[in-house]
Amino acid sequence: MRHALGVILLFVLGSAWVTPASAATITFEDVAKGTDCGYIESQGFRFDNDTFERCEIWSVGSGNQYLLVDTLVNPAQFTMESVSGENFALLSFEHNGTPFSLTGFYAGGGTVLIDTPIAGDWLSFSLDSSWQNLQKVEFYSPGGISFAAALDNIVVSVVPIPAAVWLFGSALAGLGWMRRRQTA
Repeated sequence: MRHALGVILLFVLGSAWVTPASAATITFEDVAKGTDCGYIESQGFRFDNDTFERCEIWSVGSGNQYLLVDTLVNPAQFTMESVSGENFALLSFEHNGTPFSLTGFYAGGGTVLIDTPIAGDWLSFSLDSSWQNLQKVEFYSPGGISFAAALDNIVVSVVPIPAAVWLFGSALAGLGWMRRRQTA
C-alpha cells in the first residue's frame, strides 16, 4: 500500500510540472498583407496550398487580415499542420464564402470530417471533442464550378509532447522503483 501511495505521489508531483495545452488563435496578422501562399506560416502553423489558383493574406480596407483562397480547379485542397510537428486540437474557426469540407487526420490513424454550409457573411464554427489529437487538417472543396472562401480566427490547442513524455517516464520510474522494492 505504501508503494502504491508513493507512485501516486510521484504522479501528482510530476503532473505539477506538466505544461498545460496552450490555446492560440490564428489571425494571420503576423503575415504581410498580400502574401501569396504557396505555403504560409502563422502562429506556429503551416498552411500548404496544393491546388488553389489564388491563396493570399487579405483584408478589406484597414480591417483584420484573413486567409483567402479561390480556384476554378476542382477538387481543390490545402492543409494545416503544426510547424513543430506537435499534435493539436482544432477548436473553432470563422468562415466566409463557398462551402467546403474539413478532414482531420488523427495521430494514431483515422479521420474526422465536417462540411460547412455556404457563408454569405462570416460564420463561426465550434468543433466538438472529436477534433483533438490531430496531426493535420485538410480543407477540401467538394466540387462544383468554383471555390472561394476566407478563413480567420482559427482556434487551436497544441498538446506539448515533452511534458507528456516526462510524465510517462516518471510513471515508469515509479513502477520500476516499486518493483525493485518488492524484490529486495
